[in-house]
Formats: sequence, structure tokens, C-alpha cells
Amino acid sequence: MKRRGILVAAALLALSGTIMYYGNFSGEALQQTERVGKPVQVEKVEVTVNREALDYIGVVEPEKYKQISSKYNGKVDQVHIKKGDTIQKGQVLITMEQKDHQLELVAAQADVDASTAQLRKVKSALDYSNENLDRMRTLYESGALAEQQYDLMVMENQTLQSDYQSAEELVNKAQANWSYKSNVLSDTKIRADIEGHVVEVLYKEGENIAAGYPIVVVRGNTYVMHVGVSQKDISKISLETEVQVILNHGSISGQITNIGQVPNQETRTYPVEVLLHTEDTQLGAIGKVDFLLGQTQGIKIPINTLFSGEEDFVYTVVDGIVVKKVVRLEEVDEKYVYVQGLVSGDQLIVRGMKRVKPGESVTVVMQ
Repeated sequence: MKRRGILVAAALLALSGTIMYYGNFSGEALQQTERVGKPVQVEKVEVTVNREALDYIGVVEPEKYKQISSKYNGKVDQVHIKKGDTIQKGQVLITMEQKDHQLELVAAQADVDASTAQLRKVKSALDYSNENLDRMRTLYESGALAEQQYDLMVMENQTLQSDYQSAEELVNKAQANWSYKSNVLSDTKIRADIEGHVVEVLYKEGENIAAGYPIVVVRGNTYVMHVGVSQKDISKISLETEVQVILNHGSISGQITNIGQVPNQETRTYPVEVLLHTEDTQLGAIGKVDFLLGQTQGIKIPINTLFSGEEDFVYTVVDGIVVKKVVRLEEVDEKYVYVQGLVSGDQLIVRGMKRVKPGESVTVVMQ
């Protein structure tokens, strides 16, 4: 009986250990299950280049007609060409009346001379004052010169320094004015900017011309794209804006040669003429015209990963934990959006983001 009791006790002890073992195992398994979060897919974000451009459609035409105009109001002094003439690029076609502009340039030159002379005079006085002040400082420090007298010399030197700065500013303004007047005088000679033939001369000698209105119409030998640009975009481009034209046979560069100041009455768009840097194209071809405004760097994310509320935000994963990051929207590019608020290398949740919350554990699965 005693031996039987010992066996029963041993059996019960073994059973108890087994229950405790499996009980502990089940607890660990449960904890592991809890630690395995909801599955999500992520995408590492990187900085990409965002091209800023205005996209339009244009039609290829020969540069048959080119309207040449004056930058300034004025009166025609000389007409150097006639209808039918062959012209070269840079050739003077019209000379505007120059007398007033010549007088203004002479006056501007006089201002330059006077301000320069004054600057030299002030500089000479300042140089002398600086040298004298150095000598007087030695006497003052040795006690041979009264403090009141030394302070007076310091004040005079400071006044001369201020006068010198003012004189320099006057010289700079005079030179800038002279440069402007010189350019205006140069622009009174209206030159051809293409090779071709004169189609029409619209003004005679002695007639007044309004700035921007055509004076001479010429026919060129190159191809152009005519594009209608909206009022919203016309202020964003200039004659210096880079242009890329995409036609069936490839991509070519272009150059803006004219920006119309008066919109088309039917389309309400402003006519822009783009000179094509090629002779290998087809008349009437329709192409895409990109006005390149520049490039910016940014982070682009799928637009469907974005949450909106009081603020725009996305979810990222950091060490297996969901982190909410507030972002600022910039430019939308089809199915993507450029944002600020993320850094290169962030793990953006691209699938499963609607099932998680900030602070939750997640499991990243392969896409």
C-alpha cells in the first residue's frame, strides 16, 4: 500500500509538471502572437527630382512671318529697307529718332564725370584726414594734444567717411543711369533677328511708333511652333525660358522668340512663338511644347497613402511600430504627390495603412 501511494503521488506530480509546462508554453505562444502585429507593406522613400514645366500643344509652321517691333515709343527717322529686300540677321532695318536719347546720354555721362570727380575729391580729403588722424592720435596718447581737439578731428574723419560712401553711391547710380541710357540709344536702331526677306514695311519716315507694335514684317527660312498660353501661365515665361519640343521623330530644343501682349479674342490665350532648332520636321505636325521653369528636389509618395484631416499625414514604420508623420503637400504628379515632412529612407506604409494606428506593432511583409 505504501509503495502504491508513492507511485500515485509520483504520477500526480508528473501530471502537474506537464500541465505547468504546457500552460507556460501556451502563455509564451500567446505573447508571441500578440507581438506579431498586423501585416503591412512599406516602401522606402527617396529624394527625386521634380521637373517644373508648363505643358502645351503647338503646331509646326514655317517661320514665314516675323513681326519686328520697337521696345520704346518714338518717331521713325530712317527706313533702311524696302519690301522684297533680302536681309541678314543683325542688319539695321529702321532707325528711330535719336536726338533726345543722345542728349540724355550726354547728360548721363556728365553726371558720371561730376560724381566721379566729387568722389576723387572726397577720397583725397579722407586720405589726408586718415594720415593726419594717425599723427594726432600719437600726440593725444602722449598727452601732447588735448582730448577735445582730438575728438573734433575724429568727428571730422567720420564725416568724411560718410561723405565718401555717399559719393560712391552717387557714382554707382550715375553709371547705372548711363548704362540704361546707352542701351536705349542702341535700341533706336531696330535690327533684324533672323535671316529672310522683307514682306512689309508698316511705317514711313516721320511717323510715330508705339512700343511693342510691329514695324517691319519679314519672312524667315526656319520652323516655329505657335502656342497659345493661358493668362495664368503667361507671366511665368520669358524670352529666356528654356523650351523642349516633342514631335513624332523625337525631342528637340526650342527658343521663345516672341511673346504676344494681346490675347486671342476667341481662345483668350496669349500667342507665343517658339523657334525650332532643326530643319528636319514636317509642316503642320502637332507636338508637345514644354516650357521648362526649373527643377526642384523632393520626396514623391503615392497619393493613396495620404490621410487628410485637420492636417495631412502618412504612416511610417520605425522598429516595427507605426509612426504618424505630418506632411505638407506640394505638387501633384498624376498618381503621386510631392510632400515635405519625410526624409530619405523613411519606411512609408503603402498597403494596410487603413488598418493600423500610431503606436501599434506591425509586421512588414514583402510586396
